[in-house]
Amino acid sequence: MLEVVKNFRQRRRADDVGAGPGVDAERPVRQQAAPRTGTLWAAAAGIVAAAGGVAGGELLAGFASPSLSPLTAVGGAVIDAVPPGVKDWAISVFGTADKAALLGGMALAIAALAALAGFLERRRRFAGAAVTGVFGLVGLAAVLTRSQVAPAAPVLPLLAAGAAVVLLRVLAGRLQAWEAAGPANAALAETARAEASRRSFLQALGITAAASTVGGVLAGIWRGAAAAVNEARARIALPSPASPAPPSRPLQSTAWPA
Repeated sequence: MLEVVKNFRQRRRADDVGAGPGVDAERPVRQQAAPRTGTLWAAAAGIVAAAGGVAGGELLAGFASPSLSPLTAVGGAVIDAVPPGVKDWAISVFGTADKAALLGGMALAIAALAALAGFLERRRRFAGAAVTGVFGLVGLAAVLTRSQVAPAAPVLPLLAAGAAVVLLRVLAGRLQAWEAAGPANAALAETARAEASRRSFLQALGITAAASTVGGVLAGIWRGAAAAVNEARARIALPSPASPAPPSRPLQSTAWPA
């Protein structure tokens, strides 16, 4: 009997030793899932915040500076800085869609830097906000180099960058609250606090993304209509008179008696 109990204990210890590495191997996977997921959400927050700032700047430009917006100013500065050989290559490759290709390239570059800003903001407070502030300074420098700059145009990129910073701080704060509410993997948290934090972040992210999309569409329609009106005004030419006007008579001074 004693030998049976002894054998049973030895087998149980062997099973525990064999299961140990497997259990421990699952922990790093779960601990790594949260940082990877958090990094992706932080990048999404940075992109959405930057989109909100750009859309806001374009909307304000439709009212305050129809002829020049922060986005068009940066695009014009990029075109001026590109060497002539690259311009000719872009025209030969994209044809009449060269401007659309330029805007697409700018959108990708902005999205990449915005994702970096979101990642940095998650790692260290106000680090991503500083990167977003650089966007405003670049937009200001681009606006000042344009000939059609309006009195209110230099303020628009700073306002757009400020809005992007506020959105980034709000989204980053809710993401950090989500990560702090649950265990290592916040997406699998079963507590009510973690679930509420998750919903709060996702709702803020979705509302900001939807508002940015609507604002961008409205800004495009508004600026397209303004450009059409300006083009129509430029094409208006008054007809030449059929007969010249008679010459005006000089005024005669009238002497009043003393």
